[in-house]
Amino acid sequence: IVYPVTPRNLTVDQSESLTLECVVSGSLSSKVKWIKDGVELSLSSKWMLLQSNLVLNDIQLSDGGHYCCSVLTDRGAVVSVNYNVNVL
Repeated sequence: IVYPVTPRNLTVDQSESLTLECVVSGSLSSKVKWIKDGVELSLSSKWMLLQSNLVLNDIQLSDGGHYCCSVLTDRGAVVSVNYNVNVL
């Protein structure tokens, strides 16, 4: 993961959209998983991937929480970055 390299805390207004960045190097984008509060996200119209970034549409209070971008490297190691999202 090239960016971000440290955990991020974000605050967003309800009904807004939010993009959580997870910039990876190489051809690892197909190995990117997004996890919310310990559960892997199923992509839908609410949660979409834009390359390896997670786009959240029409944020609601229930969308607040801990998000993690997890990447499995070619060497079998897992690299991740964390976001804490607070919804107002």
